[in-house]
Amino acid sequence: MKFITSNKLNRLWKEGIIANMLSKSRVLKTMEEVEANTNDENVLSAVVGKQIANDLVYKLPNDIKLITEGSGADTKYYAQLGADAASKKLLGSGAELLWTNPSVQSQATIVASCDWSKYDKIIILACEYYGRPSNKFIQCCDIGATTRYWNLSVSGFVVYRTIEFADGCIIMDAETVHNSLSYNIPLKIWGMNTGTDMFSY
Repeated sequence: MKFITSNKLNRLWKEGIIANMLSKSRVLKTMEEVEANTNDENVLSAVVGKQIANDLVYKLPNDIKLITEGSGADTKYYAQLGADAASKKLLGSGAELLWTNPSVQSQATIVASCDWSKYDKIIILACEYYGRPSNKFIQCCDIGATTRYWNLSVSGFVVYRTIEFADGCIIMDAETVHNSLSYNIPLKIWGMNTGTDMFSY
């Protein structure tokens, strides 16, 4: 921080330099003055600045609040209806990776620990079965509506897993019609919001 001596300050005042600086700028004390302002030298008063900040946070439609989490490139933006934490939704059209299978094995029951509650859809990437990890398929599932996802290509057999959305996890149980090798294996799960019913036609 730099300091100015009293002698230098007095000299600037006597020479009219400070007065000239002050005459170029004005404190804008109302929103009307801000809207009509065309001078880059003018500044906002603290009261008007606070009003603008409050308007951004508190005057969105239907008491919607904007929330940020994280920092830098990892920052996520959410919208929430008032104090209702259950209404908190991630903004943006992208999908968020919720879970990656740590072990690609033939298991009848697979539990994916993740928070799916902020989304209306999940995207599941799965492989055909343990013996064919390169044969992958993908399926979009409606949270609250989809109860199973299918794999129709295992040696002509119809194989599916039931889906249960539990607190903090997604439980996928296999229905085998052949043997344990017929279990399709979920590899990754993404969450996303579309705001629409993608399955109606």
